[in-house]
Amino acid sequence: MPLTVAALMVLLLAIIAGSLTPARWMPSWLPNDKLLHAMAYGLAAMLLFLQLGDPWARLWALAALLMMGWGLECLQQRLVQGREFSKGDLMANGVGVLLGVGLAIGWGTWHGTPELLGASMALPGQ
Repeated sequence: MPLTVAALMVLLLAIIAGSLTPARWMPSWLPNDKLLHAMAYGLAAMLLFLQLGDPWARLWALAALLMMGWGLECLQQRLVQGREFSKGDLMANGVGVLLGVGLAIGWGTWHGTPELLGASMALPGQ
């Protein structure tokens, strides 16, 4: 199993566990909640984008990541005491996904590997 896949699996499990943890159990030293959402979903999106080569597979995987975030928000308000649905969290997830994809594209361009963008998503002139 490639390291990227293992890291992605651990990260997704951490996102799920963190989303379904009661607020009173969360460590007080954690940074801003929205920042955590953006960072976690951004890293997950970047790993997905780098791991998948087909543009359509990337699109579906990123959509599934956003749907997972929405589903976790819905679950936590019903199952976890002290947690509630937050549109701000969903927005932070979306911003994180966009930043993660941007970082993956930037990384591929900077390292001279435009094939990361896929055939139908390649930059003009490449």
